[in-house]
Amino acid sequence: MMGEKEKEVKILDLTDDDLLKIDIVMKQLGARKVADYTRHIMTFDNGTSDDLNQLLRVTEEDGYTKVTLHINQNDEDKKRHIKFHLPQSDRFIDFISCRYNEKMLTDIFARRISYELRSGDNCIDFDIDCFKKIPAFMEIDTENLEKNGYTLQTLIDNLGLQDKRCVVLGTEAIHKLYGINYFEAYKK
Repeated sequence: MMGEKEKEVKILDLTDDDLLKIDIVMKQLGARKVADYTRHIMTFDNGTSDDLNQLLRVTEEDGYTKVTLHINQNDEDKKRHIKFHLPQSDRFIDFISCRYNEKMLTDIFARRISYELRSGDNCIDFDIDCFKKIPAFMEIDTENLEKNGYTLQTLIDNLGLQDKRCVVLGTEAIHKLYGINYFEAYKK
């Protein structure tokens, strides 16, 4: 199957107190806070996608532009992505709008706080995303947990988040859990 599957889980319903606690525990675990910035997230469709099932997402974050093609967007088991990074450029948006007839569906500004536990290829990435319409949630990249001597449960316990919901869902599906249609809530 074309594309890659995300290897991450999301911890939902984070409060401001949780964010403070996470920062303290991350430092205790030896993790580094590597970013705290506002991302500009735009979703595009050229009209050929069935039920918004194949979308282009352009995210301007921390000095670069991340371009992601989401494939099988509506099926969490089959969902994949193809992703690449570019130097940040407003001209890329103009390019895809003109050349590929892409129409902007959503336009969002959302805060992201990122931590790294360990470094290099064995790093465990943690991203906290703060969207305006839902409570904050943390993404934990699970690919390198075992290499670093962790299980997902021990890491969640260390963070003191064992009473929180843990899901393997994309951002749009997380919004749906709160009764919010992502594409309507952030419509351009």
